[in-house]
Amino acid sequence: MMHVAEAQASNLSEIDRLEDMLTGYKYSAQGSTCKIMVSGGSEEKEQPWKLMIYGGTSTEEAEGYIQELGESVEDAGGEFELTKSPVITNLAVSGELGTDSLNLEGLSVNLTQKGFDFEYEPEQFPALQFYMKEPECTFLLFSTGSYVIQGLREFDDIPVSLNKMGPILADSGEIKSEEILHGRSDDLAQDNTPEKRKRTEGCQ
Repeated sequence: MMHVAEAQASNLSEIDRLEDMLTGYKYSAQGSTCKIMVSGGSEEKEQPWKLMIYGGTSTEEAEGYIQELGESVEDAGGEFELTKSPVITNLAVSGELGTDSLNLEGLSVNLTQKGFDFEYEPEQFPALQFYMKEPECTFLLFSTGSYVIQGLREFDDIPVSLNKMGPILADSGEIKSEEILHGRSDDLAQDNTPEKRKRTEGCQ
């Protein structure tokens, strides 16, 4: 999951766990694999810094890492003010289709005949990449029967995208019933707690 926020900050170069990068800084959160990329701003506060938070499992967690960064700035004698709260810019969801295997070659033929937007280059990447327009996202479909959804920004879009993908796969004959995906989407829609999100989301 990735969040984006903005902040005014000074004395960034004095902070521990802050790595100087060509386009800004990279902050490593304490006791976590989460990273905050800090770029595009200025020490003179003329322009806010853009914060890109990678590796969190919820907005609440991202807010905690930003608070940690702000406290580090202040401990170093600088000033920190969050000017835009973190918002989700990318969700990654993974799951199983309920089948032991997926014939990607046959699926690509079917999708081509029906004019769907996708890419399948098994020599370069093992998954079939299906591009959904609404909600805008990319399905990565693997021959093992697993999938990953990339590019979603709202949790409510998870069941919507699954409900749209189900009939496409069922119509192609690649899964026995679109209800396999419908059942999973209902579970996600009913349980949107941070604990559930942590079990179903990946990091980008």
